[in-house]
Order: sequence, then structure tokens, then C-alpha cells
Amino acid sequence: MKMPNNLVVNSSSMRGTGVKNGSKRVLGSNAKRTTALQNPLTFRTSLFLSFFTQILRFFSLYLLHSLFHNTFSYSLSFTFTQYLPLYVFFLPFFLFPSAITLSILQKPFQTISSLFLSTPNDNPLRILSLRTKILFTSFIHCISSLLFLIGILRCGPFHAVLLQGIELPLLYFYALIFQTRMHKSKTKTRGAILLFIGYLLVWIDARKADHNGNQNVDQNVDLERNFIDNREHSSLMRNGTQELFHRMEHAVRNKSEMMIEKAKAGFHRVSEEFQEIKKNQKQNPFLNTNQFHDDDEFLEKVPRNADDSTRKHPHNETEQLNPQMHSHIRKLLAIVPEISNTNVSKMSMIEAQDEIDVNSENHCHSKHLESGVIFVIISSILTQLFREYNRKLSLEIGGAKKYYSVTLLLSTFLSILMSIFVNVVSMKSHSIQGFSVLNVKFLLCIIFSSLFYLGFPFYTRGFIASSLTHSMHVVSNSLIPVITAAFLSIFHYGTEIITKWICISVLCQIYGLFLMTYQNQNEFTQLHSTSILDQTHTC
Repeated sequence: MKMPNNLVVNSSSMRGTGVKNGSKRVLGSNAKRTTALQNPLTFRTSLFLSFFTQILRFFSLYLLHSLFHNTFSYSLSFTFTQYLPLYVFFLPFFLFPSAITLSILQKPFQTISSLFLSTPNDNPLRILSLRTKILFTSFIHCISSLLFLIGILRCGPFHAVLLQGIELPLLYFYALIFQTRMHKSKTKTRGAILLFIGYLLVWIDARKADHNGNQNVDQNVDLERNFIDNREHSSLMRNGTQELFHRMEHAVRNKSEMMIEKAKAGFHRVSEEFQEIKKNQKQNPFLNTNQFHDDDEFLEKVPRNADDSTRKHPHNETEQLNPQMHSHIRKLLAIVPEISNTNVSKMSMIEAQDEIDVNSENHCHSKHLESGVIFVIISSILTQLFREYNRKLSLEIGGAKKYYSVTLLLSTFLSILMSIFVNVVSMKSHSIQGFSVLNVKFLLCIIFSSLFYLGFPFYTRGFIASSLTHSMHVVSNSLIPVITAAFLSIFHYGTEIITKWICISVLCQIYGLFLMTYQNQNEFTQLHSTSILDQTHTC
């Protein structure tokens, strides 16, 4: 569907009709378009496109989220500043496929060369202002995509669907906010309040999930302390990893060859991390040298088959432990659970491995949910402000589609520069190297997510937005993605993800959207012509 070039809100849009020249002709064409959508076949087609687009978007984001956390599950203890270079590194891979696809279809290179490479024939100040606006909006688009990528990888696709995946109602919501002086209504105000309450409940659910996840992690402190307090373990970890490895191999000798190879690979990885911890032991001492010496003498006096209850620790049990050692011991427990005769080490390797995997998966899901929700909300606000700010600017370039392809291509170029800078400066000494995880599976997942999040929805959004006159379409457009996201999330994370806060939030959003779209035909036609169509085409 081609965008009318004269659908631009002028400075007097809050006082008058909100449409520049040819307003009657534009309103008449939009009224005919709205009447045409009463055709059941057209309505069902738009409904199917809406559902299909939302489900594909969620599925692509779900794959990206799962693959990212499976790859970096061993680094969950890292802070946000340590993860930020990694997000910036993957940003060009997220933008590049859609930028190339839209560049082939829209051919924005001539527009870019005429704006930035050729000598301007028009007013130089006007051309300079146009260049500045385009570069600024491209930078905002780059930052918005980075925030969304951070948010989706931290909070998960289910919360992202509740916050930003319901895109068409969000467009309607922002259109009502920006045009509310013309169309004040108590019903729409109630709907906007309910929608805001729904978003607030999603944030509350993420906050409580963060709190519960931290409690689950803290429950393993006693288990780690018992493992560390064992004299035999302290001596083995201090003297070297060779004897520890032989004990581990003896513990899994009766297991299958696959289990042994998996344990060896995991042990070598954990051993390398432990060597780095030992180098920093002088700055953050875990156990002093005298204690090591006392442990050696104590082990010589105590027989090997002695009961563990007789081995009382001669030192203070309240000694503070290095946080890095906590993470290392947790991994040792997952790999070498039968290293001694203690109750902790008598667990079978399969049971211990399953328990650690479940705890890591729950911790992976619950950690950083609150910050991820905040990032998704900020990204949504920046995206809508980006669309609202650039209505008139798109007409000066040659249309909304060409303008979007230009800004997306420039955003990709800026993200490549940012990625190179971060990889050279920050990731050289970083424990996570971006190039070390690039494989065919990861790249295909990023390309799939990019095409179905940035590329494909752009062409379907304009046609789908025309059917916003149907309140049931808006409600069903909100309900189907949530149900799909909930089903896949329950299959992956369990039923714990569906909380009372999520259920109340979904009900508030659906009812709020129904109230916001409940209006007569004339009011919808005027609002639709001044904001909705223009806004959806200028993303």
C-alpha cells in the first residue's frame, strides 16, 4: 500500500483538522479504504497477516534468546558493563540482513549519494540541516535497536511480547497520546490508564522474579561452603588439578564414554578459570598460607577412611569467601560430585548435573529480568518518538519506505563502527571474545531474527493498520501473540513463568485496548488519516 505524501501533521494540528492541503480528498480516500475493509475476505487477510507476523517475530526472538544464553551460560555472573561490549559486537549482525534486503528493494544509494556526496544545488543551510537530522535519527535508531537487543536477551521474549510485541495497539496508543487534545474521551483515557497498569504489572513481575532468582542462588552457599571446608578438597585445589582429575575420572569410570568426555571437557574449562582465580588470590585471599599448611598437617594425621563428622574445621567458619570462588565451586560440584566421602559428594553425577542444569536455567531466566523490561520500554519509547519526529523529513527524501531504508542502512554503518571500536578497545582483554562464538547456527539465527523483526513487518504493517477500526481485531491481535509466547515459554521454562501479575497484566492490556479502539466511524477516519497511517509508514 502506497503512502499518501500529503498526510502530514502540521504545526496547527492540535487546533484544526490536522491535515495540510487536500484534506477533504485525503479523508475521502481513507474513508473508502476503511469501507473496503468491511469486506470479510480483506479483514480475514489482514487478521492472518497480523497473527503470522507476530508469531514469526516471537519465534525468531525466542531462538535468539535461547541460543545466546546457551552459549554464554557460564558467564551469568558477569555484570552489565562486562556484557555491554558483547551486545555492541552483535548489533551489526542484527541490523545488516534487513538493511541489505531493504536496500535491494528500495535502492537508497542514489538518495545517500545526493545528500552526502554530491555538491548541493539548493540552500546549503537547508542541506546541512537535512544531513544532521538524518544522521541523528540514524543514531537514535541504532541506540533503540541496541536497547531492544539488550532487553530481549535479558528479560526473554515472553516479557518483550507483553511490552513491545503488540505493535499495532502500541501505534494506536501513541497516536492517541500525541493527538489527545483533538480527541479527548473518558473511554480512551481509561484504556490508556489500563494499558499503563498492564505494563507496570509486567515490571513488577520481573522485579519479583529477580528477587526469587537471587534467593535460589543464595541457597547454594551452604553447599559450597561445606565443599570448601573439606580439608581434602582444599589440599587438592591448592596442590594442583592432576590428582583432582584422577579422582574425577575414577568417579565416572563406570559411566558411559560420552559422560567421561563431557566431564573432561568441562573440567579443563573450569580448571582454566580456577587458575585465573588463583592468580588474583593475593588481592582477594580466599584462604591464607598458614591455613594451607595446617590443612596439610591435619590431612596426614587423619586416616583416609575416617568419618567426615570427625573432621572438624580448626578455623573460623564465618570467614568470608571470594565471590569468584563461589562460581568456581558451583561448577566443580556439577562436574566432580563424588570426589570425597562427604554427604555432598555422594550424589550421583547424573543427579548433580541435572540439578545444576535446572538451577542454571532458572537463574538464566530470572536474572536481570527487571533491567531487561526497562530496556524494552525505553526502546519502545525511542522508536515511537523516532517515528513521530520524522514525518515531514520522510517526504523530503522521497517517501517513507525510502527514508526507512536510508536510516536503517546508515544505522548499520554506525553500528559497524561501534562494533569495531568496542572489539579493539574493550573486548581484547575481555573474557568473552565475540568472534569465538560466531558459527553458522548463530549467524542464521541472527539473520532470521533481523528479517522477521525489522524487514518483513515493515511491509505488512501498513496494510494491517488499516483494519484498526475493528475492536475485535485489536483484541485478537493482542491475544494470539501472548498465547503463543506463553505456550512456548511454558514448554521451555515451566509453568512458573505464568504468574498472577502476568495474567492480570494481559487482562488489563486487552480491556484497555478495547476501550481505546471503541469509537464511531467519523472519529476513527479523522484520527486514522492524521496519525495512524502516517506513523505506521514512517517507522
